[in-house]
Amino acid sequence: MTPTPVFAQTLVSQAVALSATANTGRTVVAGTPTNGVLISPNTNTNGVRVDKIFINGTGATLLGQVVIWLYDGTNSYPIDELAITVVTPSTTAPAFQLLKTYEDWTLQPTHKLYATSQVASQLAAIGMFGGAF
Repeated sequence: MTPTPVFAQTLVSQAVALSATANTGRTVVAGTPTNGVLISPNTNTNGVRVDKIFINGTGATLLGQVVIWLYDGTNSYPIDELAITVVTPSTTAPAFQLLKTYEDWTLQPTHKLYATSQVASQLAAIGMFGGAF
């Protein structure tokens, strides 16, 4: 333990398109989740603080859930779900957007976050903002 405050040294921002193939599972799985996309850094030396996870529609979105998975290096655990609603963007209607804020969430060096869509062909990008220690 140290009396000196510890701050993130490098900002982290990641974004990726959701898989076009659905994963309807919500149970613990060995390895990474089927059709999961990595939304945290692939390498993590001293831990990563997760501040926000965002979803932004890249076209017409479908009603469904996005499951956030914590991969501990061996197994994946569903730890959060984010709802996506039906939105058809146009010149007068913005695309679907969601921004979820987390407090006091730090990934250990061997841990990663994955996301899966419970519906196929979800037109959305997902990512995270945070900081690496």
